Amino acid sequence: MTKPVTGTSIAVAIDNRSPLQGVLIIGAPASGKTDLAIRLIADCPWQRSRLIADDQTLIEQCENTLIMRPPQKIKGILEMRGIGIIPTASIDACPLALIVEAVNERPPRLPEGDGRYEILGQHLPKITLLALGASAPARLRLFLQNQ
Repeated sequence: MTKPVTGTSIAVAIDNRSPLQGVLIIGAPASGKTDLAIRLIADCPWQRSRLIADDQTLIEQCENTLIMRPPQKIKGILEMRGIGIIPTASIDACPLALIVEAVNERPPRLPEGDGRYEILGQHLPKITLLALGASAPARLRLFLQNQ
């Protein structure tokens, strides 16, 4: 079963050796989803983080793992506000490890609810980030390091 989801997906490196971890960034239009992905990719100290899909991601269930893939039509491209559509280093698939809800206002100090998000019957960890905040990429990587 495959489910299209509105959101930007990336494969994030948390060090120079570990497998890439798939992150799906969801949120309202102009909440900073693509901006956060750009910073995670561009500022990766190991030059390993890669785009999977911008704006829409296909989520496929393979046994007990959710896999993110790009729709063929938008594979390897990224839309940057004020610049346009540009080719970007990307990969074809990555297991989904984390949902990030991008918001425009500072989230509460402590998460609300159980910190989980359901896709295709599976519950994944979810965090809320002020995506345009300077520390958002570091916060995301620190969270992944401690999972």
